[in-house]
Amino acid sequence: MANPFVEIEYQVEQEKALVARAQAGETDALERLIRLHQGWVFNIVLRMVSDYHLAEDVSQEVLVRAFSKLSSFKGKSRFRTWLYRIAVNQVLNMKKTRQEENHEKYGRLWADDRYVEDFISQNVPDHRFASAEAAALAGEVTVKCLLGMLLCLPRKQRIVYILGAILHVNGRTAGEIVGMTEANFRQILSRSRRRLWNFLNERCGLVNPAKPCRCERCLSACIKTDFIDPLHAVFNVSGTPKVREIISRSRENLRRLQYERCQELYRDHPFQNSPDFSAKVVEILNGEECRHLLDIAPRT
Repeated sequence: MANPFVEIEYQVEQEKALVARAQAGETDALERLIRLHQGWVFNIVLRMVSDYHLAEDVSQEVLVRAFSKLSSFKGKSRFRTWLYRIAVNQVLNMKKTRQEENHEKYGRLWADDRYVEDFISQNVPDHRFASAEAAALAGEVTVKCLLGMLLCLPRKQRIVYILGAILHVNGRTAGEIVGMTEANFRQILSRSRRRLWNFLNERCGLVNPAKPCRCERCLSACIKTDFIDPLHAVFNVSGTPKVREIISRSRENLRRLQYERCQELYRDHPFQNSPDFSAKVVEILNGEECRHLLDIAPRT
């Protein structure tokens, strides 16, 4: 999978050619351009909203909004910067999600070890486990819970952490996408690392072995409370590469700080296979309701 945040000249030139063809109305070029970026848009949005199905809806909306404005792209910046800035603005400005509201209400409870022990003590009938391997379900809990933990960060700190600490986008590129200087980006990244580590250290046994919360210990209670569904696992924890395997390995390693443990947990998450939005986005852009809003509509 091509990483759009790595500076590879042939990819830049290939992308320029695709943009020009898409702006000229070539539908196949438009679909290829969407497929080139949809996986990364989806994985960024997923980590912002923490809910897989909501991420599907928001990602499609982002792609429709961005590619309906394709004629306004003048090539003054990299296309990726233009596209991901639209995605970032969308998730920063959307209304508060149910997941964010729940985090504000209940997130503090997980710092109470007695509350965690009471939650873990809940039991569930054994037949619910027969549908999937317990280890795979524990992996589902890990991914979903850690995504929820990201909600402890305010939205701007969250997107900075996702770009800088998890996806390892360099400060200059990430600053352009978020709309701030590289120095400001690094300052916010430092604060977000510290804040997330403090939050996880008070709650998560993966970061602080003294805490009682463990994914495998929580499994029964998570099934009973419908936090996960053993019959319909959402996150592919075994069939896709980890984030660390597809981000650039050529950049300088971060200093070995205590905060890096948090980053490594998130880089161990699977890079989720994105739904293919290309055909649906093109269909929407070609629809009568959308056509009058566009300066340019793809021709079939």
